[in-house]
Amino acid sequence: MARPALPDPRTDAAWRYALVAGLVSGATVLLAGWRATELDARLGPVALAAVFGGVLFANTTIAGKTVGLRTGAVAAVPLLLPVGAVARSIPTFAQPAWFGVVQTLLLVGVAAVVIAFTALAGAVGGALGEWLAGKLGRERRSSPPAGG
Repeated sequence: MARPALPDPRTDAAWRYALVAGLVSGATVLLAGWRATELDARLGPVALAAVFGGVLFANTTIAGKTVGLRTGAVAAVPLLLPVGAVARSIPTFAQPAWFGVVQTLLLVGVAAVVIAFTALAGAVGGALGEWLAGKLGRERRSSPPAGG
């Protein structure tokens, strides 16, 4: 049984948008978090990038929620940098080995939650963008455009 091929970001416009918008919005959230005095994650830039994606891809066969989900998943990559820093520091603690394993497992759980919330923010933003595009008169196509 053959597996479906992964989309190529060089030819798939939705993935190209998600890669650029996701990395920029994720880096924006990361930099804003480093400047903040308290631990606070604001996913507004991710949702805003996903809204733009939903509007931009409204007249294609790709759902705005899909573009938003991709944008959110890519935006999670820069947000995982601090998780990597914590993971590298766990072996340096003076503690029993089993406690290091527990900390690592908890850190994997935290990373999964970060990815899930960022992807969810993107999906909601993309759906909102698609809805907004519908209100502005840009309906989604049900089939690929002719000649393309």
